[in-house]
Amino acid sequence: MDTVSIVQPSWRKDIVLIIVLALAALILPFSFDETMWLPQGYRLFAPALIAVAIGAILARTPFPLWFSMIFGSILGLEYSINWVADVMPRAEIIWRDLQVLFPWLKALLLGQWPEPITPFSGSLQHVARALEDMWERLVDWWAVLQLGQSSLDTTALKLGAVFLVWFCALWAALYLIKARKPIIALLPIGISTIINAAYTGLGSVFVYIFFALFLVAMFWNRIITLESRWNARGLDVALSVRERSVNSSVTIIVLLLGISLLMPVATWHRAVDYFWNHYGDTFESFYDNLDRAFAGRNPLPTVVATGPEGLGSHSVYSAPVFQNDRMLLVRTSDPIPHVDEEELAYEESLQDYVIGQLPKRYWRERTYDIYTGRGWDTSEVVTELWGADDTWVEIDYPTEIVTQTYTLLAYSSEYGLGVNAMASVDEPYTVLLRDEGDMAAYSIEATRYTVTSLVATPAREDLIAAEEDYPDWITAQYLQLPEELPERVIERAQEIVDHAGATTRYEKARAIEAYLRQYQYNLDVEPVPYGEDLVDYFLFETQEGFCDYSASAMVVMLRAVGVAARYVSGYNQGQFDVLRGAWLVMDYNAHAWPEVYFPGIGWVEFEPTPSQNVFDRSSEEAEETEDIEVLPLPLSTPIEPDQDVTLPQLWWLIIPILGTGLFLLMRPKGDERVRFVSPEVEVTSIYRKMVRLSRWIGFGPVSSETPREFVASLGPALERRARFAKGSANDVNTIGQAYEMAAYEKDPPTNLTARIAREAYTRLRMVLVRMLFQRKKQEAVRKS
Repeated sequence: MDTVSIVQPSWRKDIVLIIVLALAALILPFSFDETMWLPQGYRLFAPALIAVAIGAILARTPFPLWFSMIFGSILGLEYSINWVADVMPRAEIIWRDLQVLFPWLKALLLGQWPEPITPFSGSLQHVARALEDMWERLVDWWAVLQLGQSSLDTTALKLGAVFLVWFCALWAALYLIKARKPIIALLPIGISTIINAAYTGLGSVFVYIFFALFLVAMFWNRIITLESRWNARGLDVALSVRERSVNSSVTIIVLLLGISLLMPVATWHRAVDYFWNHYGDTFESFYDNLDRAFAGRNPLPTVVATGPEGLGSHSVYSAPVFQNDRMLLVRTSDPIPHVDEEELAYEESLQDYVIGQLPKRYWRERTYDIYTGRGWDTSEVVTELWGADDTWVEIDYPTEIVTQTYTLLAYSSEYGLGVNAMASVDEPYTVLLRDEGDMAAYSIEATRYTVTSLVATPAREDLIAAEEDYPDWITAQYLQLPEELPERVIERAQEIVDHAGATTRYEKARAIEAYLRQYQYNLDVEPVPYGEDLVDYFLFETQEGFCDYSASAMVVMLRAVGVAARYVSGYNQGQFDVLRGAWLVMDYNAHAWPEVYFPGIGWVEFEPTPSQNVFDRSSEEAEETEDIEVLPLPLSTPIEPDQDVTLPQLWWLIIPILGTGLFLLMRPKGDERVRFVSPEVEVTSIYRKMVRLSRWIGFGPVSSETPREFVASLGPALERRARFAKGSANDVNTIGQAYEMAAYEKDPPTNLTARIAREAYTRLRMVLVRMLFQRKKQEAVRKS
């Protein structure tokens, strides 16, 4: 049987573990993102991967585990602070400091003795301001909690989340690579992932992914541990042993994963229910305190009711991912245009022709009234049960009656759909009301139902004339804005209406609508950063986004200029199926838009998203087009001298430099260092290092001594020199015997011999270095 000595560099064996570590560390950020309580949780992948890299470097240093953990945690705390407070000066600030420093240094070198300056004053001021601002926010947050109130500030939450991800990844790297304990290593990540999934009811797929990675880490660590033991004993092992070990491990992993997937979920649910039924009251106050401390987070999906009890909130943290699913079919009472049978080949122009001939309709699902800075929420609602065909509201203004029959395909929401002001449904339904006549949504269980809507049909002249005072409930709920709204949003809204010369509510709505339609539609826009206001970020930073951005911006800007508006979600009209005579609504037709309230008329839709056509409000008597003076978009937001710049942070440069410095300053131990040399060469190198250090302390060999004579005299001399050198003679003899074998004997030393000599030199080196420092100290005393 052919055999091969399995002596592989340790870094090669650790590559698999490092890959497993990186994947396991990414589980937390993406499980947070799946459960949505932490906005943009997936962005924490950066600290997770950086912590794995730092931990892998520290794991291969001679420092003890506890020191590596403390040092890595300090780095994680610094990274978390910079992540949240943006402490690190950015490129433009540093460049401005260098522009001041270089001329000063030049003048100094030329002997001109310039006036003293503070080097990097701008960078230092930036760091001081950022730290001071973060500290004040944390102090205010703590003061609010001490008063028993709820805090919307998310600074502490962000700090905790970033540091948690960093710490779990660092812990895993150190305990897996340095301590070789996979169970302890991956335990924090596993516990955090399981708690996140169990408490929210989402993200269970990440639990299974973690389980798979955990098994891979255990089996691979076992394989490389056995190989290390074989190599240390100088054993030659058949090459097929590793292959069989890997195959067996993969088979066991697949079987265990299959069993876990096939196990009934009810068992898990019963265990969770038992725990909360018996011990839930104990944790109630604890969770209440958490909710108060971190009230600014997104609500947990399990906390917000999805049925008639409440609408929940709508946070805009990332673009939706659309599928090609057919959601529903809608047949309406609107007239269907006549299309020649020869045109049914669906030419490209046919869809545009049909849509142009039919009224523009949006299928409304929910409405929101409270802007949170991150998205939308709804005021407290009450529910009213209504029977089939019961009319719950009447509209005085002249309307047209529009019936819609909805056939649900992939649509699974509990909320019903309707055009504008829904009046009745042919199935029992539940209305969610904020106030009398103010419907937030309605719930229905049928999969096919017909809705009757009373749709106001005002012309432009009617909307311009609707300038009566708002009812009290409109003023109370649909003009409110958060106190934290950036002032420049309000200023920009006023600037738009002033530029257009708009004085009426309708003119202001059209001016802001036209302004927002200049922004680029983009589903791949970067998510809103932590701490940024959604509308402010859209208007002044990205200047591109999707319907949630533009609809939110129009509602907020209208409220800023005194026009009542609300945020609405549902679906746009979809595609007209000529053969079925119905609208086919796909998943990608999900849409959001603003509605503006006009006294005496009701809620009227507007369309600021440039990918959709605007609503036509012209009348037969007045067919002239509106002439709106649109304020142009600014090219960019200028950076004032005292403002923070917006270039990317320098962490992409600092982290590689820091990692390289750590690797060079804290070199790996000899027994863990990558070795590409034979045992014979390694033993010879160890002997020469011992001779060199011995010369430095005055115990070097004389010219007439053989290696055996030198070794016989060195050991006792070291033990006589100092008490801490006790036992050094054995280490010296071990190295000398290995060297004689390498230099003079026919059979070269084995891997085991080289390893024993290496361990002996590791102990001996500390003794020789300590003696060297003592000798230098004694010489300094004699000279003084």
